[in-house]
Amino acid sequence: MATPRSVLLPCLALPLLAQAPLPTTIGAVDAPGAISRSAGLEADAAGSCRGGGAAYRAAFDRRGMRFEPALGRGEPQTRHLALQPTELRRGAHTVVALAGTTAPVAMGDVVDYEHAPGLHERLAVGAQGVELSWSLAAPLPGSGDLIVRYAVDTSLAAPVAERGGLYFRGERGGVHIGGVTGIDADGRQVAGDLQWVGGGLELSLPHEFVATASYPLVLDPLIGTTLPISSGLTYADGVPDAAYDATTNRFLVVWERAFSASNVDIRGQLLTSGGTLAGSTIFFGSAGVAAGPRVANLGVRDRFGVSWTQTEGTTHTVRLQTCEAGSGALAFMVIVASSTTNPFPSADVGSQCEAPIGSSRGFVVAYEDDDLGDIRARRVWFNANDSILSGSSFTVYSDTAIGANYFAPALSRTAAADGKLLLVARRRSNLLVGSAIVAVQLDAGSNTLGSSQTVASSTADELFAPDVDGQAGKWVVAWERAGGGLLTEAVLVAAVAYDEVTAAWTLGTAVTFGGTPFSRASAPTLGSTSGRTWLGYRLQSSLSTPAVTLRVAAIDSGSCTSCNDTFTVPDPDGDRIVVATMASGGRTDGEDCLCVYHDSFDDVFAQRLRNYGTGGSIADLGGACGASGTQAFSHSPGIGSSGLRNTLSGVPASTLAAIFNFSEPSTTSVCGACVWTPFSVTLTPPVVGGTASVEFGIPCLPSLVGAQFETQWTTIDFTQAPCPFFPGLTNTNRLLMTVGQ
Repeated sequence: MATPRSVLLPCLALPLLAQAPLPTTIGAVDAPGAISRSAGLEADAAGSCRGGGAAYRAAFDRRGMRFEPALGRGEPQTRHLALQPTELRRGAHTVVALAGTTAPVAMGDVVDYEHAPGLHERLAVGAQGVELSWSLAAPLPGSGDLIVRYAVDTSLAAPVAERGGLYFRGERGGVHIGGVTGIDADGRQVAGDLQWVGGGLELSLPHEFVATASYPLVLDPLIGTTLPISSGLTYADGVPDAAYDATTNRFLVVWERAFSASNVDIRGQLLTSGGTLAGSTIFFGSAGVAAGPRVANLGVRDRFGVSWTQTEGTTHTVRLQTCEAGSGALAFMVIVASSTTNPFPSADVGSQCEAPIGSSRGFVVAYEDDDLGDIRARRVWFNANDSILSGSSFTVYSDTAIGANYFAPALSRTAAADGKLLLVARRRSNLLVGSAIVAVQLDAGSNTLGSSQTVASSTADELFAPDVDGQAGKWVVAWERAGGGLLTEAVLVAAVAYDEVTAAWTLGTAVTFGGTPFSRASAPTLGSTSGRTWLGYRLQSSLSTPAVTLRVAAIDSGSCTSCNDTFTVPDPDGDRIVVATMASGGRTDGEDCLCVYHDSFDDVFAQRLRNYGTGGSIADLGGACGASGTQAFSHSPGIGSSGLRNTLSGVPASTLAAIFNFSEPSTTSVCGACVWTPFSVTLTPPVVGGTASVEFGIPCLPSLVGAQFETQWTTIDFTQAPCPFFPGLTNTNRLLMTVGQ
């Protein structure tokens, strides 16, 4: 068995060795946040507005508002309720006739119609619905009740009175308009009335209140979606994905929102690295039935690219739309592929995150093309003037009549400086029984295919649902296996590496999750970092307490050894749980990641995660001399730690270099105040702004628990000579690290 030193010291630069794991901690940082319950509003160039919340969308133009509830895939057609104001009355007398010529103006999350001076109709887009209000700066002439009348166009049934308002009912839910309230400038309130009269709506306030009110006067009901408890949205609603942008320090989460079986939207939400919402809901330019949103980051442009498949009537497309990481603004839309014959079953997107500006490198979209029987790909990039360009589509894998068919392409999130993305797919033999998971390298800057490899194959079991992440010639591939006997629904993961010098592939041993009649795993997803890969999957248990959960396991990127997953989502409404790492946006030293999943019938949740043990300790042994700065660790050193970082700070500007030393405890050298640990494993990171740092992970090896290591920084600064025998050298204090569990 390897000694602790022989295992941990090389982990600063080399893959880690695998042994039996001990459990460690995946830490949930802060509480999960509901992200698809957010709402938003945006204006378009045509003078209209669109917005929505979790369970609805709304469009606003000169005719008024069209409200569409999200009733799920069980509803055959998208339902609507359109309201157009026609008049304001005092009693039976029309004071203001509304001709439908007023253009909407977006002000934050509010749509404002100024129908006349001092007369405003406002529709506030919120998470629960649209709050309709009328503001009157001065009394209207005449007497009697104040009445606002709307013409109504709807695909729902005529309304019935319910909960103090009116309910427009459909088979699986509908639209509720709440009761009317009047509020004057002094804060006095009165209950108004809402009635269905002659096929239209009438909102009214009583004469006594209107006549004595202090102005301005406000009238307001709430319009929102109603969903029966027994028929919530289906599992297909949600399907989240996420990626990170390093410059803005933000994640973008995307997901599906099902309005009916014939209409599914793609939506998005920016989040800060702390997990809080940034801006409002983003409404991507999807139409018809959109599916399978995937997102990648182009860090040099601070821009996300979101791909999805779409069926609108008889036209089927694969689309890519960009979203600015700083503002959430939608910019470029590319139709990657189009067909009037067959839908596109799936698509995925990757990028060369830090591609040189002006080069032909950027996003790569891979998709399954049933017209041609191929897995195809297409590159999209931006020139030096930030104009969008795209290459021709090219074939990655091609079906053959007597050979094999290919399905379900998946791409790694981002390529390193070499520009190489790994595409994985399922291969199914036509003549012989069997299936396989295959991989091929794609170049983000050309249509040339790189080396390919079969990752796994079987003649007895079905292998499918592949996923991949990683970069710089080192990836982790996951897939699902289903078979007879005891081999039922397992998720397998294996490390895959390619050496450009030797042109050789290295396949690691596959590690299995689930795979028994009592513990069945499925739907794998991967998020990679330099030291850890996060595996998301669905686990169905049929032991004493049957349950379905979503799980996240932190596995070693080199061996796929698991430190056991301790982050669990009980009773989920969807199969997909995804971890977006900071490496997906080009930041290789990022420690936190964002986990997204569909947790309830109408929401997508986001949870920050971090993986590290908590039982280790750091002791200060002293021995610093000169103005050398001080060192500190980011967290306790436990086995399974990812992103353990040592930072040197307070370094003088005269410092030329800083050398980090990592060693087992050993005999020291003493010179005056200087106590120096002889070099063992050293790194020399750059000093920027008086700081330098190194990062490494501690493998999940039981043999490392209790092991001790020393760290120290030596700096080169010829303005100092704390030890007269070695002028120009200073050193920090020594830290003794004891590895815990």
